[in-house]
Amino acid sequence: MPPTLTRPYFRANFHLAAVATAALIMIPVASAVLTSDGAAAVPTPSSTASTLAEVARPSIYKQTTAGTWLQGGAVDPTRDRLYLADDQKDDTPSLSVLNLRNGTASTIPLDGETYALDAAVSPVGGTVYVVHNTTNGFVSVVDPDVTYTSTSLPPTVEVGGNPQKVEVGADGRAYVVNLSGDTVSILGRADGADKLNVVQTLSSVVTAGATSAIDNDRNLLFIASEYAKLVTVIDTAANPAAVIGTFPVIDAPTGIGVDPRTGAAVIASSDNNAVSWFSSTNGWATAEIIRSEALGAVDADTLLPLSVDVLRDGTALVVTQVFPSETKSFVSVMPADAGAARTIAVGNLAFWGVLDPQQGGSFYVPNSGNGNVSVIASVTLSATASSVSYGQEAEAKATLVRADGYPITGSIVFTDSANDSLGTATVGASGTATLNLGVKPVGSFPVTATVQTPVEVALSATASATTSKASSGTSVAVTPAALIEGDSASVTVSVAAAHGTVPGGTVTLRNGPTVVGSAPLAAGRATLPLSNLTAGTSQLVAIYSGDENHQASESDGVALSVKARTAAAVVNKATAGVGDKLTINLAGFLPHETINLTLHSDPIELGCVVADEVGSAVFTFALPEVAAGKHTIVAVGASSNRTSSTEILVPEPGTDPGTDPGTDPGTDPGTDPGTDPGTDPGTDPGTDPGTDPGTDPGTDPGTDPGTDPGTDPGTNPGTDPGTNPGTDPGKGLPETGATGVPLGVAIGAFALLLGVGLRVGRRHEERSRNS
Repeated sequence: MPPTLTRPYFRANFHLAAVATAALIMIPVASAVLTSDGAAAVPTPSSTASTLAEVARPSIYKQTTAGTWLQGGAVDPTRDRLYLADDQKDDTPSLSVLNLRNGTASTIPLDGETYALDAAVSPVGGTVYVVHNTTNGFVSVVDPDVTYTSTSLPPTVEVGGNPQKVEVGADGRAYVVNLSGDTVSILGRADGADKLNVVQTLSSVVTAGATSAIDNDRNLLFIASEYAKLVTVIDTAANPAAVIGTFPVIDAPTGIGVDPRTGAAVIASSDNNAVSWFSSTNGWATAEIIRSEALGAVDADTLLPLSVDVLRDGTALVVTQVFPSETKSFVSVMPADAGAARTIAVGNLAFWGVLDPQQGGSFYVPNSGNGNVSVIASVTLSATASSVSYGQEAEAKATLVRADGYPITGSIVFTDSANDSLGTATVGASGTATLNLGVKPVGSFPVTATVQTPVEVALSATASATTSKASSGTSVAVTPAALIEGDSASVTVSVAAAHGTVPGGTVTLRNGPTVVGSAPLAAGRATLPLSNLTAGTSQLVAIYSGDENHQASESDGVALSVKARTAAAVVNKATAGVGDKLTINLAGFLPHETINLTLHSDPIELGCVVADEVGSAVFTFALPEVAAGKHTIVAVGASSNRTSSTEILVPEPGTDPGTDPGTDPGTDPGTDPGTDPGTDPGTDPGTDPGTDPGTDPGTDPGTDPGTDPGTDPGTNPGTDPGTNPGTDPGKGLPETGATGVPLGVAIGAFALLLGVGLRVGRRHEERSRNS
């Protein structure tokens, strides 16, 4: 191989140290957030931020020795596959296949010796073409739906010498750029009979140190020769294909691409480490530079821009391979219309980049020195936070989305407004990381989500978790349930809140329109007393004021029913005489009301008394002069008009209304007439009148019939004055005192004694005359 053709085959000139790579390398970064145009993105509430960044680095091999060489390739957007030519150190070339959906890798064995250098996918059916850069060059034609083994390899097609690049046109014809002989071999359509045949060879195409790019929107193929500093343009719509123009460049082209917006050729050069946009107005017979920008740079011996790919929005991605190989290669991200480049570090000895042709497609950079692939995608981070009521746990969410729709994994760190960490959450299969923030007080709580991994993604977005006051419910309970006027009651006000939180604050109790009182809540409850309840029915309503975390609320009305007491008047004795002192116990009236008392039936105002705090009173009075018989004492409340009455009996005059009206007339009322009725006529004329003073007229009952039979007819008021001296001694007369002997009995006894004395005197006188 001529020395001038060795530059693309970097593996021949450098020995790599062994590098061990994980299945997915995650490099945490802390840097300013950059959009695709390099501007810093400022986090905003509930914000979304996007950037173009390396989002993953899936491993194709876990390299243990030097010599694993991932080369050029292509994406099959229909089957979600990335194909990469793999130039193995043991001279067994293969085609590496990366499943873009799950990151798993597989290998398709290829025929021939080493030097599998580039691969392309046909838009017609997905056939894969792999060029083998050997003197007798050939192409492996891989059917994507066939399983190949070491004994059943993909078919091959011989092309020109040292084929280096392959492109597939919109119609399915494959274009192989051969370094030796300055030719382009064209294979037949992938769905036609000439699929395995070279149907055309374009000669006199300068291909020394060539790189290429195809524009299937405009059906143009660009081949840039590094050594000749010449670009050839081929019409791929023509059949046969034809060269339509060439134009020279000042700086040696080492990578070329096409701006899909304008069709401009975008060419990178190692001579000036810059990228330039070329445009033509005459069908590429000539071209002029319309824009030029410096590429990114690192401190290294050699910077070699290898490939140029342009996104649909015009952003250019230039892969720069860096030497010594221990220094990481990088991708320069060029803004679509103007602006300086920013760089994204990738792996070691990066090779040609591979752009997914679909809208939002990612950019894949094979790292030959590491055996893995850097995935550069447009990534959007969205931060959201929950709106909850107090007591509910708040959440912050961050969602990572790749523009191509393929899954993305990683982790998000969440910080508060003071930039203190709240925690880290993993991006799940849905692309979302969720962090539980716990219960937050009422208010707004800003949370910033920052991508911690995947590789090299520096994005932040801010959202605000909002906690509103929790709703509350207030209830009232009254004990005891049965109440009578004047009673006291206890009212328990309970306030419950949503989500099990315990409200604080104050409750106010209202009985009808009247505020009874207020009390602070303790453990969600407060107790308020009611005293001296008045009769009637009212509505108790409790009003909760709310607190910093709970809404105010008002209870439903609870009926408070208080039965009225029955007015009562009780006199201390049922029978009383005029002037007697009487006491009336009054109850069941309104507290502190005036009670008027009247004696009926001829109304006599007895007076009034004021009830105490429970509606009771005691009234004492002397019974005024009233007629004998039953009387009614009526008590009337001046405020309540409550009425109660009691009866009293006033006896007839002369009766003894006392406690001992005369039921015992004496211990010896006259049943013994005496043993000596006349022997002592005057010494004791009345002390013992005899039990029967008239039954024995004397010792001589008939000798002296009486000379004066009627001169003193009233000295003996009865023939039997002592036989019943007190059978009804109490009628018609008041009680005289504490002896308990009725006055009538005393008078009768005195008359009897007087009669007996007179009689004894007459007898004594008669005896004197007769003697």
